[in-house]
Amino acid sequence: MGRYANRIKNGRFFLDGKLIQVAQNDGFHHLHGGKKGFHRYMWNPSVCMDDSGQEYVRLERLSPDGEEGVPGNLSVSVHFALNKQNELSIRFLAVSDRDTVCSLSNHMALNLDTCRSSTCMDHRLKIYGSSFAPAGCNGIPGQVLSAGHTNMDLRTEQLIRAQIVSPSAYTETFGGYDHNWFLDGGSYLRPCLSLTHPGSGRTLECFTTMPCVHLYTANSLTGSETGKYGVPYKRHCAVFTETQYAPDSVNHPEWEQPFLKVGELYDHTTVYRFSSPYLT
Repeated sequence: MGRYANRIKNGRFFLDGKLIQVAQNDGFHHLHGGKKGFHRYMWNPSVCMDDSGQEYVRLERLSPDGEEGVPGNLSVSVHFALNKQNELSIRFLAVSDRDTVCSLSNHMALNLDTCRSSTCMDHRLKIYGSSFAPAGCNGIPGQVLSAGHTNMDLRTEQLIRAQIVSPSAYTETFGGYDHNWFLDGGSYLRPCLSLTHPGSGRTLECFTTMPCVHLYTANSLTGSETGKYGVPYKRHCAVFTETQYAPDSVNHPEWEQPFLKVGELYDHTTVYRFSSPYLT
């Protein structure tokens, strides 16, 4: 997703002292790159090999200056690699010929049960973040709060169902999780979250260089879309994860910033490690 994953309030922000107005495709707000975000384009694919002999798939596109109102010709490359340790790595690279904004992400939906399952409520979740940004009904956060002593504190593994049904204004507003956590640690590749399905023993661990993770428990899905074997994608069918800069961080200078200077390299990586008692 890009050029800016998640939301920008009123589709406005200042860049180098100039007010930038980008596409408003979520009411008054900007969401996931605008009316035609990066996920709605066909990218140019190729198969490559790194210096260690690891093959990866490279997807490339050029986002032209002014696309969805964002300045700068942005050359983007996303690398997908799967290794023998059952790790899927996604590396995001970008450069621009003008100062711009850039926050790229992957909107992965996770359910570690079989493909016939239609709930993630029986999964256990851990997030390596001690603070979060509560959002209003428009999905725009405005402050950072400690997760301690709330059902947003997932620093120890918790059953998703138990946390969502726990009385809390944070989750009652959305009918589940739809929140941004600020991850602990620096900008190196470090633990982000883990998700476990106790019934099968399957576990996913996520690592990232990004400052935040947004987690969404499919609260608004209705079952109108179906997957394999006709299983409906309904409410709480999966956990969606986005490693990213915080929503509307362009309007919060106190948060880590997603601005990309001309000539600088945008370089972030997210890794998903899968494990199971049946994998060796």
